[in-house]
Amino acid sequence: MIRKITLATLLLACTFAQARTRSVSTGPGGASDAALFPIAVPGTTVSGNVTAVNGTIISLAGGLVTIDAASAKITDDHGSAGTIASITPGVMVFAVLDASTVAANAALPASMIAVARVPQVMLSGPVQAIGSNTLTVLGRTIAVDANTSFGGLSSPTPLGGVRVKTFADIAVNDMVQVQANAAGNILLATSVLVFPPVPKSPTVIHGTVKSIGPDAWVITDHAGKDWTVAINAQTKIIGDPRVGDTVDILANTDNANQYTAVSIMKSPTVTPIVFFSGEVKSMSSSSWVIHDSHANKDVTVGVNAQTKISGNPQVNDGVQVTATVDATGNFTALTIIKLGFVPPFTIRGIVKAISPREFPPCAAPPFPCPINKWTIGPAVGLGPDVLVQVTTETKISGDPQIGDSVEVTASIDAAGSFTAISIVKLGIGPTTVTIRGIVNAMSPPPMLPCPASPLPCNLSTWTIGPAVGMGPDVLVQLTTQTKISGNPQLHDLVEVIAQHASAGYVAISIVKQ
Repeated sequence: MIRKITLATLLLACTFAQARTRSVSTGPGGASDAALFPIAVPGTTVSGNVTAVNGTIISLAGGLVTIDAASAKITDDHGSAGTIASITPGVMVFAVLDASTVAANAALPASMIAVARVPQVMLSGPVQAIGSNTLTVLGRTIAVDANTSFGGLSSPTPLGGVRVKTFADIAVNDMVQVQANAAGNILLATSVLVFPPVPKSPTVIHGTVKSIGPDAWVITDHAGKDWTVAINAQTKIIGDPRVGDTVDILANTDNANQYTAVSIMKSPTVTPIVFFSGEVKSMSSSSWVIHDSHANKDVTVGVNAQTKISGNPQVNDGVQVTATVDATGNFTALTIIKLGFVPPFTIRGIVKAISPREFPPCAAPPFPCPINKWTIGPAVGLGPDVLVQVTTETKISGDPQIGDSVEVTASIDAAGSFTAISIVKLGIGPTTVTIRGIVNAMSPPPMLPCPASPLPCNLSTWTIGPAVGMGPDVLVQLTTQTKISGNPQLHDLVEVIAQHASAGYVAISIVKQ
């Protein structure tokens, strides 16, 4: 047992134990046995370095304090039963006293005495070497014998470590604290305490796989340094990395600075993306040649099924290119957009008018040929109407009529005119619209309680104004089925999903933005 014990705590515990095991009875004349046989009083202790021993009298502080050990139980520095002979000048003693009241300058009667020998030297550090009965710490060779005590944890395991009981349990690189005394011309250990290894933070290694072995990989980092990393059954290998691949390794480090991989992951390939604009010089099914106006050079750009080409650019047209660049410098276009091209956008609203079919009838060529114009108004009356040209190439779905809610995908020309690419009727039954604006007013709920049926039952009316101050306010009826989220209040920005019924708008949901 390691002898580094808090002896004062041990003694105090023993004092209480002794007090508990003694019975207290009434002696002759009603006197307590405590008066005949004094018991240890908790808190009455004395400790110090021994300066002399005469018989059973122990002197501290040069004899200014003395302890009577005649009736004391003595415990030596190994935790074993001891005798007065084990107490010598220079040792430290901790004594629990039998009484708290003692005559002036009389020896203090002790019930228990624990002995602690203060070592001449204490060394802490890693074990550098181990002999048959010696260990080397901080360059000093320290002997052990049968009286040396051992304790602590060594040799980390999944359960945390091996408890040190003997000299054989200590290993090189263990962190130890050795208490020792001079024995002739050598240091002799009185105790060796082994500390469990402090876990080190995992190390991240980024580099290129140089070699792969059954027990270890070699990784070369960006500075050209090789790292040897051990692998085991617990190492997770992700992405099937091979020699030459770039990897990221998470590794643990032991006391000998050896690395063991927790995981090895193939690094994702980051493909550079470039942007440039210029003039189309030539076009083929697999590549285009575009003169980069900034670099003033021709660039060959690969095109494939994933390349998105917008605006129908032709030779001599200006284009803007987004492309990837591989390791050999080859370009592959992600997008090619004709300069000045405005991509189609979406208009959602109510069909307010459909003009008569244009006359005379449209001739077959060229296409597209205009048919008529539709007026699309905002779903809730906010903002201007939009006039959309419908052509022979416009795809119309759902047979929308005046008053229906539609979604129009349209292109816009240089003059700002809209041409419908598609018109899709929205919803089934009452038209559903989205209103986004500011809560300008909330009417109080009705005075009469809402009947249990029929549902929904009207509650109050909210006034929703345009978010940017354009257009009229919209009245929205709330019912018992309206779902309100975010606790919107006056002047909050909200998004209302409502049905456009004959009597106006009925809110399905209101969400605070």
